[in-house]
Amino acid sequence: MTVLSTFEILLKPQLPKDLTEKIPALGKVTRVILQGYFLTVSNLSDKGVGLSVTFVTITPGLDPSKILARFDVIGQNGPASLTQDPPPANQPSPKKGDVVRTKFSIFLNPHDTGLLIVQPDASKPNVLKAVDFELRGYVELSLSASNMQQASDVLVTAEHRGTFFDGSNLDNTAALGELSYALPLANGGSLISLTRS
Repeated sequence: MTVLSTFEILLKPQLPKDLTEKIPALGKVTRVILQGYFLTVSNLSDKGVGLSVTFVTITPGLDPSKILARFDVIGQNGPASLTQDPPPANQPSPKKGDVVRTKFSIFLNPHDTGLLIVQPDASKPNVLKAVDFELRGYVELSLSASNMQQASDVLVTAEHRGTFFDGSNLDNTAALGELSYALPLANGGSLISLTRS
């Protein structure tokens, strides 16, 4: 297991609601941001590789009913072939303050590159209407349990990408804006050698 980077996924106003309610004029200058975590992974080996990408948080963890996760290799941005690993049988629900690990399994053919996207699911009316999603943590990368190789080299890039919009008026294109920034990687470099532990 290798620690990759931090992450922050958001669907929230730039300014807290209690502040804009106290000072209504601030409501005119704040926008909503939809921010996701984007992880590009290249398989440098001559064999396919199965990887586990684990998002580590303090409760509540990633709620599958409120997030959108995709893994794209060929540019179609269609539904991902991701599987969220279930918790062990008979494990109690996490309590407030517990560490929660949410694991996604991805597969890359030899010398192929894929993009993992994890963000709040704004296509769900209840998530978009609430505009109150905020989750931070860190990401780990490891060879998946199904991977037959004992070791593999991958190249990774982690970044946040976000879109600003007028939360009360989705047709207001004047409020649109974007941000994108690379995240520092824990090992200081993009090349990661993974070994089965």
